[in-house]
Amino acid sequence: MGVDYGWEMQMFGDECYVTSVKTGSDADIKGLRPGDRILSVFDVPVNRENLWQIKYLFYRLRPLKAMLLTLQIPGSTPKQVELLTKVEKATWGTIAEMEERQKYSTQYYTDLGDDLFIWKMPGFDLDEKSLDDMMKKVGQHKSLIIDLRGNGGGYEKNAPISTRLFFRS
Repeated sequence: MGVDYGWEMQMFGDECYVTSVKTGSDADIKGLRPGDRILSVFDVPVNRENLWQIKYLFYRLRPLKAMLLTLQIPGSTPKQVELLTKVEKATWGTIAEMEERQKYSTQYYTDLGDDLFIWKMPGFDLDEKSLDDMMKKVGQHKSLIIDLRGNGGGYEKNAPISTRLFFRS
């Protein structure tokens, strides 16, 4: 099964926050925004110790058609919201096709207007075209934050690409 919840979450310190929301998703339609704090998923408080378990359960073992969140929008009281998801039967292709899909799913970014672009880069595994595409997006912003936490490096052949990323003119 493949699942698209339409939003992503991540721990910052001891609190969990929405980091991105897919345009047109149920999460977007219901007003979920980056910066909203996730207090619980199905009444299970989210913390640093159990976030990986929550993600593993609902993204890998048991994808659901809806997820119940308790969230807090900055400056307001906590509220519950049910978000519909897109669950699809997985289609299998060649190993090369699977690796290609995985490569593009590892890079996450959030576009916060003209001022800020936040890029979660778990590895230097982009090919040259993908890097060029990302740099075009980055170039439209005044500031860039690159989150390299958990970045285990990348392919040796990409060393020139990684250098170009950090030393662009």
